[in-house]
Amino acid sequence: MKISIKIDEKATRISEKLYGIFFEDINYGGDGGLYAELVPNRAFEWVGPDGQDNRLMRWQAVGDAALQISTDAPRGQKNPHYLRVMPIGARGGVRSQGYRGQGFHVKQGERYRLTLIARGQPDLDMRAHILSADGEVLAETRIPSNGTWSKQTLILEPGTRGERAFLELTADGTMELDFVSLFPVHTFKGRENGVRADLAQALSDLHPSFMRFPGGCIVEGRSFSNMYRWKETLGPLEERRVNWNRWQLDEYQILGRESRDYYQSYGMGFFEYMQLCEDLGCRALPVLNCGLTCQWHEALAVPMEDMEEIIGDYLDFIEFCNGGIDTRWGGERARMGHVEPFGLTMIGVGNEQWDEVYFERYELIHRAVKAAHPEIELVGCAGWRDEGWEIDKARTWMKRTDCKPDYSDEHYYKPIDWFLNHVDRYADYDQALPKVFAGEYAAHSALRTGERKNCLFTALAEAAFLTGIENAAPAVNMTSYAPLLARIGANQWQPNLIWFDESGLVLTPNYYIQRMFAGARGDRLLRMEGEIKDQGLYLTASLRERDGALIIKAVNPLEHPVNAEFALPVERGNAQITLLTASSLCEENSKQVPDRIKPVEWKVPFASGVLEHEFAPRSATVLILFG
Repeated sequence: MKISIKIDEKATRISEKLYGIFFEDINYGGDGGLYAELVPNRAFEWVGPDGQDNRLMRWQAVGDAALQISTDAPRGQKNPHYLRVMPIGARGGVRSQGYRGQGFHVKQGERYRLTLIARGQPDLDMRAHILSADGEVLAETRIPSNGTWSKQTLILEPGTRGERAFLELTADGTMELDFVSLFPVHTFKGRENGVRADLAQALSDLHPSFMRFPGGCIVEGRSFSNMYRWKETLGPLEERRVNWNRWQLDEYQILGRESRDYYQSYGMGFFEYMQLCEDLGCRALPVLNCGLTCQWHEALAVPMEDMEEIIGDYLDFIEFCNGGIDTRWGGERARMGHVEPFGLTMIGVGNEQWDEVYFERYELIHRAVKAAHPEIELVGCAGWRDEGWEIDKARTWMKRTDCKPDYSDEHYYKPIDWFLNHVDRYADYDQALPKVFAGEYAAHSALRTGERKNCLFTALAEAAFLTGIENAAPAVNMTSYAPLLARIGANQWQPNLIWFDESGLVLTPNYYIQRMFAGARGDRLLRMEGEIKDQGLYLTASLRERDGALIIKAVNPLEHPVNAEFALPVERGNAQITLLTASSLCEENSKQVPDRIKPVEWKVPFASGVLEHEFAPRSATVLILFG
């Protein structure tokens, strides 16, 4: 197969925002995952979806002690419940069981920051311990007590090579605990209320141009009280609202699991999300509730005459991110530790909403935001399916409305063949429509949730689709795979880009595709001539302007190699080659064998304006050519 690559001075530009990430607190991705907090139910305020009292969940008496939740003379009124620990004998206490009841993993040389709000008599002997699973004391410190509510921070440094451990707090008399938090001192970028270093580094290695957050269905909620409201995530950690996670419900569980301990502490709130975007070096794409709950379920709607508060959330959030410190919400940002504006440029208006009930609310929000902040780009919803009346009606509305969104958020979770057969989905996209944001997508290897695998075949199908996305520039401006994170053995959805447990993580073939494609971004689309499609090869070519490199991305999902000869607009140079392949399309990485599928790299020279290359079977390849 001979292919000629041409540089056209008027070539279409590829969006600099094309490859991003999407984070939602599903699969224990936030609390119990990316958020580095090690103590669940740290404020003793867990209440379930039906009002059930779970305020003692994941806490266990140790020694001879009785536990009681109380509101008698609380520290404050925002989270008034606290734990009273009453030893019956000489000494007793309480153990944090950790997320999923599995404790946490201590690492050699790691230090841990314990933050407590506690009350006890001045002569009370209170102590904090980190114990191994078999009861060995790995670290211990005394907790001062002065008879009143006192907030204090202590450092614990276990002497261990690395193992499962638990936090215990004990006393020789009645001890009251209002807030208990344990963080590794080593977080990503050293943030005290930060995120897991290993997970965040994996995100950073994707070189995302943006991060969409916090959802997803989390934004919508299953009731008005369950809606995600950004203002509830601000302020001191001990005063932030605790909300139940809509993914804890039984209807979302697979393989007979249960997630009754899946809550949102809001410790990773909108301030922390914006800060994380800065730390990752990417734009922020926050999604705010638009006055609707999940239309799949209860489909509750804030009445149009009561939308003022919802609209105010958008305007206040822009002020929080971009306003001066002399403004109400810009001042709140400064008080939280970020004096300079965040530089917010775009907002998502709702998630997977559709039909008139959404359109009329979107238009209210659009007019208010654009009147006050015309520089802010808005992402509108196109429903939840790749085809059907929901997306058709959304596109019709987007063409006729005078409140046209800047981007149309389209989602598709589809079989492998769909991705291979819809590579040209946006080749003839109507330019009268907003630019596309492929906000959630993943290839599914099976119909049943528990059988969907992050195998090589799904990764190659997504890679093939992405070549079409690039070739359709500028129709599609942003893409993000979903979901991003999943705790091994505790997920409600699969496949997922990164799997993890308390001790480490597993990077999937799908992750490596994202890293390969995002790490080799072109600025201008290059024209290719030749019989490409007849060979079963999926190709895209682009020019990177900062160094003049030519970038070729190729996907061969076939069981045989494909030979290609490229006629290049460069006489001679070197090609840097990155290859992802495996012996079978069904191969996948696992906790036991995390590196079964991993990219390999090498370099080859080319001369006389020609590069010959054999694309391996079952492979994705990125060629970066330097002249």
